[in-house]
Amino acid sequence: MSEVPFPLWTTVTVGTLGDAATALEALHKERIDVSHSAQELMKLIPYEQVPRTINLAHLPGTAIGQRGKMRFGDFIERAETYDLHIVPPETAIQLWLQRSDLMLQVRRPFMAMQAFARETGLPMIFAPHRHVTSPRMYRYLSTSFGHDTYDFYGGRCWVFQLPDKNKPPG
Repeated sequence: MSEVPFPLWTTVTVGTLGDAATALEALHKERIDVSHSAQELMKLIPYEQVPRTINLAHLPGTAIGQRGKMRFGDFIERAETYDLHIVPPETAIQLWLQRSDLMLQVRRPFMAMQAFARETGLPMIFAPHRHVTSPRMYRYLSTSFGHDTYDFYGGRCWVFQLPDKNKPPG
């Protein structure tokens, strides 16, 4: 494990939605657009059933030594050596619902999460983003490839779960 500390970016509570229909309704209520692929992915992911607050870090791949292109699986494996963990799949949804203000300040962060295969057979991850078009800023939940042959570039920013400092090791 690396001794490089990563700052807390924000916290969110997961486990408050329960299922895809509730999540989609909550996003629509907040006027957050959801792509077709994101709607499909929302139906595939498991939702936490017990509310809990998680600590999140937002950082570029270069912060954990990524240079150039790196395969998704290798990138996640490298992050774990820095005590950065994958986020619960619903984290991107909860970020839009709970921290929309913060999400409007960042450029399309990728969620460091388990990838889920859509009907196309391609594993996908959430990649929420915003579109700035005059006079409105669109809040949007989308997806990106998450299969192990897909290369990500070091400049991309990611959201990881930080360890719970109050939890005993092990």
